Amino acid sequence: MAPPPPLMGELVEEILLRLPPGDPTSLVRAALVCKPWFLLVSGRRFRRRFRERHRRAPVLGLLCNSMRKLCHYDEGDVFRFVPAARFPGARAFHHNYRRAIDARHGRVLLRGMLWLDDGQLGPGEFTVWNPITGEERTLPPLPCYEDWNAAVLCAAHTTGACDHFDCHRGPFLVVVVDTELTGDMVVHVYSSEARSWSGGRTVVPRPNKPASWLWPSVLAGNSLYFMLRQRRSILKYDLGTLEISVIDDLPLTSNRPVVLTTTEDGRLGFATVSKSRLYLWTRKDGPAGGWAQSRAVDLQKLLPVDAHSVVGFADGAGTVFVGTKSGVYSVDLKSQQARNVYEPEGDGCNVLPYMTFYYPE
Repeated sequence: MAPPPPLMGELVEEILLRLPPGDPTSLVRAALVCKPWFLLVSGRRFRRRFRERHRRAPVLGLLCNSMRKLCHYDEGDVFRFVPAARFPGARAFHHNYRRAIDARHGRVLLRGMLWLDDGQLGPGEFTVWNPITGEERTLPPLPCYEDWNAAVLCAAHTTGACDHFDCHRGPFLVVVVDTELTGDMVVHVYSSEARSWSGGRTVVPRPNKPASWLWPSVLAGNSLYFMLRQRRSILKYDLGTLEISVIDDLPLTSNRPVVLTTTEDGRLGFATVSKSRLYLWTRKDGPAGGWAQSRAVDLQKLLPVDAHSVVGFADGAGTVFVGTKSGVYSVDLKSQQARNVYEPEGDGCNVLPYMTFYYPE
């Protein structure tokens, strides 16, 4: 019996385009079938069409921060990477005295902790890590005081020249918001192309509410937003104009942690939990600003235990992460499905999703 004729290249491509992006091993297995399939899957045309078909980058892993007892006299940060999907090199691991600060456009911003002269732990150097390639770049030292926050993003975002689906190897920026000892808040920007920090820009007027480094920033439009410590104000940094402003009109929802979010149409929002209900708020358009409650989700119908806080948000994926006594659950806002994704090793957990497309090299 004669072997069946080979599939036409166009038909193979159409079949492989339908593989799920959340399972990178499916593309790897396809690439190992034969050389023509490998050349197809690793080519620019296929990558572009694959991104255009699926649009939203999948969550390939979770970056989980918590505090735990590291020895009999000390508590410190524990950063843990939990792969949500299998891809070459993906493995679960943890690192003491290190924290994941931000994750965006295929990169992760980490910061180590150092022992200070008074015997306390203080912030150390920033490192930008690429989980796909394993590459790390340690940035030049930048003094930061007690209250600060930071974000990482693709350098081409400010020009609109990148769709951010396959730019994890390209130039990047790191934006740091820092409160100096004088109480002034300044912004520093690191460029991977220049390999240096820009001079600090002081916030005017001074917000009198320092940045909170525990809660991650969000990127909405061409601006980065950082939650301030009292969780009643937001710092806005416009990447195009370099202007800095403060949004002071957050509604008094509860004393629970507030996590910044974005909507499907790119607007700023935030999420909070009160009495096992998840509340989503959206920033109103127009110069007057203000907020509108866009949704309320009864978590008692979705979770086996009561939720006590929001601990993370997956930008573009419509997923909120909530903390409970039995671990962290992901809540899909579209399907109304929830699942346990992480059991913290200590207290003060927050979660950053690592989102990008993976392609065989």
